[in-house]
Amino acid sequence: MKIIKTGSTYQIYGEDLIVLDKLPAQTYKIGFSKFTGFFLEKQHDLEIKEDKIYGVHEEKANKVLNRFEKSRKNLGVILSGDKGIGKSLFARLLSKKAIENGIPVILVDDFIPGIEAQMLSFFDGTSSGKKLFVVTCNEYRNLNEYMINRPGRFHFHFRFEYPTADEVRNYLTDKIDKKYFSEINKVVSFSRKIKLNYDCLSAIALELN
Repeated sequence: MKIIKTGSTYQIYGEDLIVLDKLPAQTYKIGFSKFTGFFLEKQHDLEIKEDKIYGVHEEKANKVLNRFEKSRKNLGVILSGDKGIGKSLFARLLSKKAIENGIPVILVDDFIPGIEAQMLSFFDGTSSGKKLFVVTCNEYRNLNEYMINRPGRFHFHFRFEYPTADEVRNYLTDKIDKKYFSEINKVVSFSRKIKLNYDCLSAIALELN
C-alpha cells in the first residue's frame, strides 16, 4: 500500500504506484476523466514513414529546437497550410527530435470541454521548465486572435505551400521507375494547372508504376 498526501487529503494506492520526479522523454496523449480530471497516457512515438523528407523540414525543425534551447520562456510554433502538404510530417519530425533531446511530447488531438482554459495550468504541473507548443491548422485566419501576430507567444509561423515544379520533379524521380521518366514533364505541367499535394503525387507515382 502507498499513501500520497496532498494538503490535508490522503489517497491510497496499490504497490504498483511509481512516483517520478521527471516526465520521461516519450510520447503521451492527454485524456480527461470527470472524476479525476486531466491525465497523460503513454502512446507509441510518432513514426516517419517516408524514406526521404523533401523540402526544408530538417532545417526548420533544427531551427525551432535551437531557438527553444536558447529561450528562457515558453515557445510557440504555428504550422498552417492545406491538407497533405507536410504539416503532420514536420510535426512528427519535430517530435522525434524533441524526444531525442530528452523532451517529452504531449499530443492534444481531441476536443475536451474546458481544455482551452485548463490545459496550460495542467501542463505547468507536468514540468517546472519551459514548454514548446506546436499548433497545426488548415486555415490560419480561423485561429484565435490572441495567437496571431503575437511573436511573444508563437515565435514561428511556418506556412506550408504546394510543391513547386522542381519539387514535383524531384519527388517523381525518386518514386517512379526509370522507364516512366518520360511522364514526369506531363505531371509537372499538370501541377501548374491543378494544385497537387504530396498525397496526390504519391497516388500519381503509384499509378505510373
